[in-house]
Amino acid sequence: MVSFRDYLLLERIVGNTGWVYHRTKNNPEDSDIVKYGIKPSTNQSAMYGRGLYCCYDLDQQLKPEMEKYGAYILKGKIDLNNFAILDIYVYRTSNPKGNFEEHLKQIGTDIGEFQRVFPYTSKIANKIWKTCKQNGHNGIIFIGETDGKVAVIWNRRNFIPYQYSEDDGKTWKKLKPDISSIKRPYDNEYDFDDQSVNFQKILREINKKEKIGDLKIPDEYDGEVILKVKECGNIHTMNAGMLSLVGVKKCKNIYTYQTTLFSARSLQKCENIHCENVDYFGLGELKECGDIDLRNTLKIVLPKLKKCDRIYAPKAQKIIIPKKIANTLGEVDLLIIPHYCEIIHPEDTPQIKVDENTTFKKYLVLKEKILG
Repeated sequence: MVSFRDYLLLERIVGNTGWVYHRTKNNPEDSDIVKYGIKPSTNQSAMYGRGLYCCYDLDQQLKPEMEKYGAYILKGKIDLNNFAILDIYVYRTSNPKGNFEEHLKQIGTDIGEFQRVFPYTSKIANKIWKTCKQNGHNGIIFIGETDGKVAVIWNRRNFIPYQYSEDDGKTWKKLKPDISSIKRPYDNEYDFDDQSVNFQKILREINKKEKIGDLKIPDEYDGEVILKVKECGNIHTMNAGMLSLVGVKKCKNIYTYQTTLFSARSLQKCENIHCENVDYFGLGELKECGDIDLRNTLKIVLPKLKKCDRIYAPKAQKIIIPKKIANTLGEVDLLIIPHYCEIIHPEDTPQIKVDENTTFKKYLVLKEKILG
């Protein structure tokens, strides 16, 4: 038996298809929406990521505060397959044989957390959206206390416009979308934001190999990069939040910019390293490298370095480096650090005692206590 509430929902969600509504300032008749679809929001401060922000309840778009987004209401269909859904009624309608509790686990939450915040799930959405997007989900659906029933669509090919209204939904005008064009193959110029999702899929495949060539991380990608291969060519990243080369022992050139954390604990040999705006630079196993450029780096840890052409660290406050290589570089002015930089030689410090129960995290704590 279908309840009155579910009956109202079925008018909007039918099987895996959902009707959603989006406010816009642009007249759909004068735009490329019917041919190319609608572009995701370019607002980098968007709370749930860069995407198309819609409501799956028309009443939400009729609130006075929504008028600031434009006079036109665009109505379109979305495919709910591969959506992270935090509305139990939408999930049960689109997945009648699905397990909602299992779905919650797969997207990064659980039924206990869901029940604590029900019916408003925006806080959960805010916590899990980034991981969901990186894992290739097409979008996320949730209920907010102020925003109501929200659908954020990250894969813009998932939205097909069919109607629009310029009188707050009283009357609707038909559109004839060019579906084949809207769902066309990947277009780098038009869909640059999709690179981050595609990159996650590429990274999963890369990590199945032991050796790869060059790795260019998309400039718009600001998530975590964990690389488990043993050997690679050149690595280039502009904005990755974390670059962790957990398995890499040999690499050609590394270039990073605006990376919050750079880690390569197994790296032993590299031709050149250029890292800008990395606060902490620690390569505990690095033995051989050409040019090391660490502008804006404050602390540098290179306890096993044996061969190096130059170290450029004009803002370093502390550097841990073997005495022999430090003296060699210092003799020819290739150890470029400020006069106030503290130089520590591992030969002059107590050895760190470890056993099979010492985790890497515990090792770092011990090292920090000894080396300061």
